[in-house]
Amino acid sequence: MIYFFVYEDISKEMAGHRGKEKRKYVRLKTVFPVLFQIVSRDKKQILSRKYQGFTKDISASGMCLRFRSLDRELPEVLKNNKDCKILLVIETPFFIKPIHATGSMVWMKKVERKGLDIYLLGIEYEEILLEYQQKIIKKVKLMRDIPKITAGAISILLIIISAMVIHDFRLKKKNSELINQLSLKLHKQLSLRDDLDESYRARLGLTAELDEANRKISLLNEKIKKLRDAQSNDMEALKKQREELMLTKKELQRSIADINNRNLLLEKQLKEIKESKRILESRVFEIMYQYIKLSQNKNTGLIPSFKGDYMLKDCAFTYDEALAILLFTINKDYENAEKILRFYLKEAQRNKNVFYNGYFASDGSVSEYVVHTGPNIFIGLAAIQFTESTGKGKYLSLAEDIADWMIELQSETKDGAIKGGENVNWISTEHNLDAYSLYKQLYRVTKKDKYREAADKVLHWITESAYNPGIHSFNRGENDTYVATDANVLSILSLGPDKMYENEIDPEDILDFIEKRCKVQVEYRRPDNTVVLVEGFDFTDPEIARRKPAISCEWTAQAVIAYRIIADYFKDKNPDKSKDYRRKAEYYMAQLENIALVKGGIIKEKGIGLPLIVMALPYASKEDVNTGHGWRTPQGQETTSLASTIYTIFANKGYNCFQLRFIGRHRSTTLD
Repeated sequence: MIYFFVYEDISKEMAGHRGKEKRKYVRLKTVFPVLFQIVSRDKKQILSRKYQGFTKDISASGMCLRFRSLDRELPEVLKNNKDCKILLVIETPFFIKPIHATGSMVWMKKVERKGLDIYLLGIEYEEILLEYQQKIIKKVKLMRDIPKITAGAISILLIIISAMVIHDFRLKKKNSELINQLSLKLHKQLSLRDDLDESYRARLGLTAELDEANRKISLLNEKIKKLRDAQSNDMEALKKQREELMLTKKELQRSIADINNRNLLLEKQLKEIKESKRILESRVFEIMYQYIKLSQNKNTGLIPSFKGDYMLKDCAFTYDEALAILLFTINKDYENAEKILRFYLKEAQRNKNVFYNGYFASDGSVSEYVVHTGPNIFIGLAAIQFTESTGKGKYLSLAEDIADWMIELQSETKDGAIKGGENVNWISTEHNLDAYSLYKQLYRVTKKDKYREAADKVLHWITESAYNPGIHSFNRGENDTYVATDANVLSILSLGPDKMYENEIDPEDILDFIEKRCKVQVEYRRPDNTVVLVEGFDFTDPEIARRKPAISCEWTAQAVIAYRIIADYFKDKNPDKSKDYRRKAEYYMAQLENIALVKGGIIKEKGIGLPLIVMALPYASKEDVNTGHGWRTPQGQETTSLASTIYTIFANKGYNCFQLRFIGRHRSTTLD
């Protein structure tokens, strides 16, 4: 997600931010949004307007800033004023307030990118608060010392690990075998289905030929009847034609009988494969679920979002925690769901009655001092689902507090859209789809008109501003046509086919768009070093991201749910089309199961020892990849993702968390 920050004259804000330090330090490769402005050496004259850039790397002594120039003003100003000062406002997730600093240009370099004017700007700090500098030093030192800390820990644990190697190897082998068996079953099922479809089509063709043969025989019989008193030569010729057709008819009947027998065999094999696959799948997803449960912190109830990336260690992102509440609730594991809800209701530090993007799972302190609407919305949805499932109404206030805060944000826009948060100007299509669902669900539960009215306003923006009818897709945000897979897929989960058709948006066109632009095929290396060819959906069109394809596990799982929704919609309207979408859902579900990470361990549940403890999905098929949306995928090829794993379970169960129901099941009351 891209951040935009608006400030008044920066030169006034920079007064008092001093503390020189010009030594060289280790640089941290990371991306932060930076607002910058060029002023004269004495800072009395403003030489440029304010620009948005992003760090390429940063240290305690300076940074490399990456920016895109849509005009020639900024590069010319820097070239003609080499002794100028650069006023900086740096936003980082580990500081509550932005860092203010003054720097000078050390170097500037233009990067050629297919017609885009991209520049790299080397900046050395001249004025920065010592407190900020020390914190940056601490962060960079942590990155620098990780190898030493890791080496020390490895040497201490080496003896213990060596004793477990054989046991762990056996368990990993069993894990891999389980996934391989499931993969083989899934591909066998798809192959049998293809064979059966081909056989059905062949039978259909032969049946048509048989009908035609019967029609011709009937015509010949009529002619023969009329020519009984005619010359015998004509009669004999007609009888010969009839005999030939009768032989053809018998051959067609034999062929159809053979196909029917083959179909019976294929249907029997398909039924057996489906049953054995169901058993394996049930085992796989139960192990995933147990892994999530065992990852829950006993003190806070929170679950780490990623396991494997040291820099994200112990971070529990609010969005992921909301998904965990939903998962526990639909599994009737209300105790674990309530642990997380209780944290957000009673313990979590808030900002204006809403929640930060992330907290540390171990102690509940804030891990990311940023407040966005999306994660808060999902806490609201989770609270509604829990309230309806248990009858406990004390957590519904969470949903209403968040929705009321969003209505305040909504009042700041003219067209009913909801901004990404306070003090930001960008508007995300995904967040507004989230908001529409929350408002609709709250209105359904509370019957308060303000939520219905807010939903109508958001829907107007989604259909009139976010949707791009020229290419039959949704923009990433307001005035932002960058391709975002989730913004398109989630429109189907949030609005549903009926509401989309009502607003002249064809959900099939949406799916066709992401298949053409975002569907990718990659080679994926499993933890056991086996390489499999996997197909799924990228975060965006990899061509416009200018990188190799990478599968987003979470967004591919969302696509599976979307396919299932469309299959259910056409179930009675167009059975053949419904079948096609259902098979697409099964196909991409199989691809996700191919990516599952498996490691050794034992889970004991009710006295039963399960020979697996780690079975989950990674965030993406590749580590440390630029998603194209302002963040990178986690580091570590074996890093597990809570969100990807939960969404894959949702896809398997057919649960739509935007409408808080299972696909194909209907409530006694509707959302409208």
